[in-house]
Formats: sequence, C-alpha cells, structure tokens
Amino acid sequence: MNLLNKIYAILIVIVLSCSILLVHRSLQKIDYRAGCFSAVPIHVRQLYFTDTRSTDYGNFYEPEPNNFAWGEVSQYFRNSTIDVPDSVHIEYFSYTDSIFYNSTLPLDRTDSVWGKYIKTTEPLVFTMGIADKGIIKLWCSSPSLGTQLILAEQLPAVEPKPEDLYYKEPLSKAQYIAEMFTMLDDSIKNNIRQELYIKSYKDSSNYQLPDYIFP
Repeated sequence: MNLLNKIYAILIVIVLSCSILLVHRSLQKIDYRAGCFSAVPIHVRQLYFTDTRSTDYGNFYEPEPNNFAWGEVSQYFRNSTIDVPDSVHIEYFSYTDSIFYNSTLPLDRTDSVWGKYIKTTEPLVFTMGIADKGIIKLWCSSPSLGTQLILAEQLPAVEPKPEDLYYKEPLSKAQYIAEMFTMLDDSIKNNIRQELYIKSYKDSSNYQLPDYIFP
C-alpha cells in the first residue's frame, strides 16, 4: 500500500468513527417539555436546563408576576432533540420578601428515581414549582413512570450583582425593586402588604400533570 492509499484509509476510518459518534450522540438526545408555576408573585430573570455534554439550553415558559397559582402551569415549552439535563439554573426576584435568588442546582444521576427517567426512551415533561422563601420543587413525568418529585431545595438569598440590577438602564437595588413593583397589579400589591400569599409549601411533594399532556 503506497502512502496515498494509507492516507485515504486513515481518512475513511476517521470519517466512519465520527459518523458513529454522531449517530450515538443523536440517539442520546430526546424531546422534552418544561413548564413552571409559582405560589407567589415573582419576576424570573433566567430559568433553563443545562447539560455538560453540550451548550444547548432547555427552556421553560416562565410564570408571569400577575398570574400565579400553585400547581397551575399556563404552558409548556417544547425542547426538541436535546440532551437529558444534569442541572437547572434559576434566577428570580420574589415580591413577597423583596429578595433575590440565584442558583444552579445539579440533578443527581445516581438518584434511583431520576435514574429511571434518564434511561427511558419516552418523552419527558419537567414541571417546576416555586414557593415563598426560596422553596423549589421539580417534578419529572413520563407516560409509564408517571410523575415523581426529583428535586426539592430551599435556595439561599443572594445579594444582586450590578449586572443583575440592569433594567433599561443601570439601577441601584432600591431603584430596581421599585421598578419591579410597577409591573404588579394594585390588588396584588395590596395582598402582599397584608401577607396573604404567605403559605409554606416546603412539605409539598405531589403534582398532577394535566391530562392533555399524555392523552
């Protein structure tokens, strides 16, 4: 075999190896939907899934500050041909306590419950619930495995960075909070002052996925 043929043979091996790798990676990707609800009025700055194997983000439809209720998702975002996530990132401002939250939460692949969903080839649905005092719940659903809680955390409050306080222009913390409250309906502001939204969901573990998701 002359040198040119050797080069062609090496190139063919490389191309075949890359093709096999691409096929393998494509088989690892899935379609999933993600939705979110909150028990209190919040302003979500960022909410997305990530996976260390790619730069893709798994997106959510986020709750609106004036439209919130525990257990009620307005709509689910469809993420197509994407890796199963291994973490979820969330940044939001809570109106009930005027506190900022910012965390990246890992999804434990060794967890027995979450591990079952990772292995399935069925479509998945993720539902996040956000309650008072930084309480975060994340459920996963599939047609055969049903809906189970895979993450429950209480986020610590954080001090916002200067870039977190940008809204149309750089603002101080007090200015940013005041600007956020201009987005709320007057009735909700009044209910916040009366502490009508204060209710603990720390022990809440059940979520009923809407019937239309898996008919």
